Amino acid sequence: MLILLLLSAVAAGYLLGYQRAGDLLHLLPQQLEQQQLMLDEQRAQVYELKLQLLQSTQERKIDEAAITEVKALLKEQQQASLELREEIAFYRGIVSPSEVKSGTLIQRLEIVPLAAAQLFRYQLVLTQVLKNERVTRGVVEITLSGVLEGRTHRLSLQEVDDSAKKTLNYRFKYFQMFEGDLRLPDGFSPRSVEVAVKPRRGGNTISESFSWPEATIDGE
Repeated sequence: MLILLLLSAVAAGYLLGYQRAGDLLHLLPQQLEQQQLMLDEQRAQVYELKLQLLQSTQERKIDEAAITEVKALLKEQQQASLELREEIAFYRGIVSPSEVKSGTLIQRLEIVPLAAAQLFRYQLVLTQVLKNERVTRGVVEITLSGVLEGRTHRLSLQEVDDSAKKTLNYRFKYFQMFEGDLRLPDGFSPRSVEVAVKPRRGGNTISESFSWPEATIDGE
């Protein structure tokens, strides 16, 4: 009965989701409040699961297989909470940035390794704060720096992503995402990623250099 209660609690947590704000950006403040409430509920469920798991273990009333199953479900629930917190942070950065900034911002750069050697998945998110009502336009350049055959070597995005356009143009009002796969040359050891955002109509170029990642990098 205890396991059924645990599984029911976790299953209920899976029903808590979120909807991307792409077409509903005017409702972002309300959505953030709802997502925060959902996160609080998930935290409470995780806490309750931990207590029940501890009690079940101490009383030795469930076998090792059941404990393993509950731990796996608990891990999934915690991962779902982490993803929701990341989404909340992303949208909060658009609605109420920690610092007053103008123009286009590098909100997030994510690069994760794939199964094949020298193959990575990248995702770049550009934003501008919700206060800005104008559409921003420009060009973004992504460059990889590293070492090849003992020498410093630089590669443009177009050299490592066959699907990337010759010129990476951006045009958005709130945010825009660029993503694809990076296939690095054999022997190339990456060291950093440089992102340059060049607005049109005389805007200032925004440049940031990140150490080569294997996980999400959030821009300041």
